[in-house]
Amino acid sequence: MKNIYKLLKNSVNALIIAAVAFGIFTFVWKIGRIPSSSMEPTIYARDIVIANGLAYINTTPQRGDIIIFKHRELGDEILIKRIIGIPGDSLMFVDGKLYINGELFQESYLPEDTRTDSFKDFDEIPENCYFVMGDNRNVSYDSRGWTDPYVQEQDIEGRMFMDIPFGKIVSNLREH
Repeated sequence: MKNIYKLLKNSVNALIIAAVAFGIFTFVWKIGRIPSSSMEPTIYARDIVIANGLAYINTTPQRGDIIIFKHRELGDEILIKRIIGIPGDSLMFVDGKLYINGELFQESYLPEDTRTDSFKDFDEIPENCYFVMGDNRNVSYDSRGWTDPYVQEQDIEGRMFMDIPFGKIVSNLREH
């Protein structure tokens, strides 16, 4: 009888641990593998990213945040991009430079020679919507090319807080 009680107790404990882990990895931490180079040099292809699924409970997304999200146009695919435009912003692209609300936007996280081009400009970004781009502007499929250029706030699943740089490590090993 003691062994059955001990087995039952261990099973219940294991179930509780599994339920807590499931809750954390479903609602709090979002984990994703980066499939492409669209966020280089900030995040490399094959990196593992951990995002905080509760980041926007009491705050709104901010310009510069790196977010994971789904975009209605792309189905269930999880994407990761940087927020560039926030509600109310207007974006213009002139000679490879980005202007937000008429002012040149400086992006210290990009290499100096980065060109940011687009075939069109974007007037006032609607409420609860965000304009996103990958840091690797030449290869990123992002707000600039989508039919619906905006990510709705309800589709944002979290804000990146950790990058595990497997892709960068592999790239460095290949170079040597």
